[in-house]
Formats: sequence, structure tokens, C-alpha cells
Amino acid sequence: MTHNDKDAANALAIHYQKIGSLDFSETDRHTQRKARAVAHGCRTTDSKEVIFTKEFSLQVLEQALFQMDWTKSPGPDGLHGRMIEHLGPVGRQSLLDIFNLSWRDGRLPRYWKRAIIIPIKKPGKEAGSPESYRPIALTSIICKIMERMILARG
Repeated sequence: MTHNDKDAANALAIHYQKIGSLDFSETDRHTQRKARAVAHGCRTTDSKEVIFTKEFSLQVLEQALFQMDWTKSPGPDGLHGRMIEHLGPVGRQSLLDIFNLSWRDGRLPRYWKRAIIIPIKKPGKEAGSPESYRPIALTSIICKIMERMILARG
């Protein structure tokens, strides 16, 4: 049983850390290193794989924007979907330029990888136990748009 918000947050953090930790064997780590090397090799400018070298078009961005649910809560960057939904042509082109720069460099901005974790109580569960909550991650709407654009290539 927790006595204040800080204790409750710490109890949830400890619980999620325990259930979210993965134990990787040396074989797993070796496979991960090989996969990263292959992915890095595909990202080089002399790669013949168009999927890795072709820039995103405005049409692909427009399609991703069309598929978005603008009512979702914002992530840690505070950008609401409605703000992106109402971007004009110059704003959309600027967003596309940012996506293409990120894709060319093979790097995501640090803030796109952050999330706000909100615990949601499971129906019929006791409120005082960390196991009674499931985590919901609120992530950047910008990163979600880029995810859709990348997935459209597959």
C-alpha cells in the first residue's frame, strides 16, 4: 500500500522494471550485433536497396497524415495531433524535410524516442497493487507519422 503519489510512482516503476526486463544470452547479443551491422550496411550511400536510400515523397507523407487519429493524447513533446493536422503546405514540406534528413542520417531525434507512461487500472482489480495496472505509453505524434511512412514501404 502506498501513502503518496511519489511512493505510488516508485512502486509502479519497480514493478514495470521487473516485468519489462529481458535477459539476453551471449548468442542473443551476438545476433543483435550482426543484425545492426547488416542494417548499417544497408544504410550506406552505395547501397543498391531503394527501400533504404529513396527519400519520402510528399504523397507518402499525405497518405500517412490521412491515416492518423488526431484525437490521441500528445507525447512528451507536447505536440497535439490537431496541430499537425492543420499544417499548411510550407509546414508539411518542412516536416517532410525533417523526415528525409532523419532517414538519410539513420538517426531519430532523441525526443521522438521518449514516452510518457500512464498506468491504467485493469477492470475489476484492486487499486493498491502495481499488478492491477497496465502501462500505456504516450509517444511523439511526429514519430508515429514517420513510422507509418516507413511501414508503407514494406
